Amino acid sequence: MTNAVQAYSYAGPSTLDGSRLDLSTSGGRALSGPQTYPRFFSGLITEAAPAAAGLLALADVAMTRYHQPRPGWTRDW
Repeated sequence: MTNAVQAYSYAGPSTLDGSRLDLSTSGGRALSGPQTYPRFFSGLITEAAPAAAGLLALADVAMTRYHQPRPGWTRDW
């Protein structure tokens, strides 16, 4: 059996300061290739509705629990 371990390392916490939102990342692949702390967007949002929908979708993914433990009686021994 193999145990997979993922380690996350953030440069700092995500912050909201006035009208500036900074979302921290922990490794990923940007257009230029793999990066430790990639930046996926930098700019000014001119329409709030699409940005809000995107942030709500991101929150749904972040809150999702993918591991679903099963009762002991269903496991093979």
